[in-house]
Parts: sequence; structure tokens; C-alpha cells
Amino acid sequence: MFEEIREHYRIVFVNVVLNSIAFALAGVLQTLNAIMGYSIAFVGNNLLEGLVLVLVAFVFMHGVKCFVKGQGVDGYALAVAGALLVTILFLLHIIILATNALGFALGLEDWAEWQLAQDLNASIWLFPFALPIIRFYRMQRPKKTN
Repeated sequence: MFEEIREHYRIVFVNVVLNSIAFALAGVLQTLNAIMGYSIAFVGNNLLEGLVLVLVAFVFMHGVKCFVKGQGVDGYALAVAGALLVTILFLLHIIILATNALGFALGLEDWAEWQLAQDLNASIWLFPFALPIIRFYRMQRPKKTN
């Protein structure tokens, strides 16, 4: 399997496999938490976010499928697309975290009992796993010439 993958895509391939597993597990756990009413720390219980995490996992899994079929460029493109989706989710949750922290700091009534742990969910702690794909993409881009 690894012989078919070009040398410079091996790092991305391994990272995409790990990301697909991690996002699938987190998405399924979060969806089940929302449906059954459980609350597991750092996973969250938002149904829509759980489904979005599963969708991101499918993007990564499709990238794995392309890598295995020998279509390294397509797999790489899907890996970058998945990493960009993860980055957008991360930024959205950082904005939500910042607004909740601001409401708490201002002493607003709805945020009187807010805690930081309430907003730390899978979209935030899974983001660092997508960073190697983004870094690899930035290193591999063609340089502009004048």
C-alpha cells in the first residue's frame, strides 16, 4: 500500500488516516451524547456539531481512499479541504468562546454560571491534529517569482 504513495505524500497520508479516525470518533461520541443526553468532558453534546465532525471525517476518509487507489494528488486535495474545514470550525468556536468569556467578564446575567470547560469541545482540541496538513501545504506551494 505504501509503495503506491509517493514519498512526499506519506506524512500527509498517515496524518489523514489519524484525522479521519479521530474526527469520526469525536463526531459519533458527540452525536450520541446529544441524542442520549449524556455529557462527556471535552466532547460536547451538540447534535449539529457532531454531524459536522462526522462530515469532516468523511472528507478525510475519502482522501484516504484516493491515496490508497494511487491518486495522491486527489487525496492531498481532500486532505487540505478537510484541514480547511477543521480550521473554520476551530475559528468559529474560538469566536463563540471569546463572546461567552466577554459576557462572563461583563457580568451579564445569562453568563453568571458560565465556565470555560463548557466551551472546550472536540472542534477545539482536534484542531492541532490538522496543523501538519496545513503546514505541509504551505511548504509545498509554488513560490511566486517576479
